[in-house]
Amino acid sequence: MRRNSQKENTTKRLTNFDLDKKVSSKARHRPIQSDNNTEAVDLARTTNKGINDMENNTMLFNMGFAKGASQVVTLNSYPNGVSVSIHKPSAMIQGIEHFSLRLKETRSHLVPEGRFYIYRENVKAELERLFHTMSKRPQWSNTVIYFGVFSDPFHGFHKKFNYTMACLDVIERHVPARVVVQSRSRMLLTALPMLKNLGRKAFAVVPFETCLEANIAKYTPKQPRLEERLVTSQGLRAQGIVTCLSADPVLPYGETRGDTWRFAELLTEYSDLVTLGSLYHGLKSEEASLRQCPLAVRLESDKEFETLRPNAHEELLAVIQKVAPGHLEIPSLRGEEAEQLKLFAA
Repeated sequence: MRRNSQKENTTKRLTNFDLDKKVSSKARHRPIQSDNNTEAVDLARTTNKGINDMENNTMLFNMGFAKGASQVVTLNSYPNGVSVSIHKPSAMIQGIEHFSLRLKETRSHLVPEGRFYIYRENVKAELERLFHTMSKRPQWSNTVIYFGVFSDPFHGFHKKFNYTMACLDVIERHVPARVVVQSRSRMLLTALPMLKNLGRKAFAVVPFETCLEANIAKYTPKQPRLEERLVTSQGLRAQGIVTCLSADPVLPYGETRGDTWRFAELLTEYSDLVTLGSLYHGLKSEEASLRQCPLAVRLESDKEFETLRPNAHEELLAVIQKVAPGHLEIPSLRGEEAEQLKLFAA
């Protein structure tokens, strides 16, 4: 596998994150004006029926942190507002979940179907109203919230402080079955009080797409350094928070099998769980989106074709299955319910 093998210490410290100016993707979202200050944004493939459709939904997500869930809600903070999206299991594209924290370069690639809302004014009150409504519905007890999917809530924290804190507050007031907080920034530690209060319902995810600092700078410019991410992960784990390192999508991390083993050992040493994924899954339906993805274009330009092949993470997965298979076992919501029932029975 052809991968960049430059030394980590050759990369300069990254600063001045280029924050988003718009909440929604220009290419994929179609805004629809609605009451008050809210915009409902529907994806091209959505049925446009809103959250009421979720009540009679009997399907379940079957992968990742949403395994066993009947509904997924994403919450994203920006310098100019907050977005919320609501997804049913049918949002999965041929069984693949797409709720890992995206980069600016991958935000519009394979966006899952769902109902999207954008709030720019009276954000906390509007979030409170929406989450109060959702929490009264039967499926809320089997809902997973991902905080940080289309935007990192803690990167550029000083520019989105009020909105991020409003999101944390509304989550803590309306607790679903599971909360997954995702960030590449050390400011993720700001969420510790909420994460500790939620106990076993809370998971922290720190994206870690490669073990080469030079490739972080090259393919994910202006993102936090890998060293900062490892320190964040260790800090969360020291406080008893279940922490996941996510190599999704996997980026070039070396040239030899030894590089694969070193990356796998790094991921498992600094985490409780590991999730993996590839930029391309081999689906014909994603080819058009992939051609427009800036990260894919850059990888192709650098002739990193191995990283662009379907299931490029499989080699790394095989090693982790050998060295630490337990890190790949994310408990399903149904599994947790069964375990709790056993405790009560005892």
